[in-house]
Amino acid sequence: MRAIEALQHFGVSTEDLYSKSLDEMRGKTFDFVISLCDKAQSECQKVTQGKQHLAWDFEDPKTRPGTDPFGVTLGELNARIRMFVLVNTKTK
Repeated sequence: MRAIEALQHFGVSTEDLYSKSLDEMRGKTFDFVISLCDKAQSECQKVTQGKQHLAWDFEDPKTRPGTDPFGVTLGELNARIRMFVLVNTKTK
């Protein structure tokens, strides 16, 4: 729920968002598979097929100190995604 609240505060529509299991991703192919922690990296590589697998190790907001850990993590993700998009659109 805190992640949804952070997204809404950030101005992202959360309608129809839900957590998906890895089973829902099984057999699908992606251009990029980006994991956000070491555990997810290991699990995603076993289940998902991607042209590129990227591992971004972010601190878990559930255990992160501070008054707005989910907002801070969302801000960090936003910055990383912006850089990722910039780099990947410049190389094409």
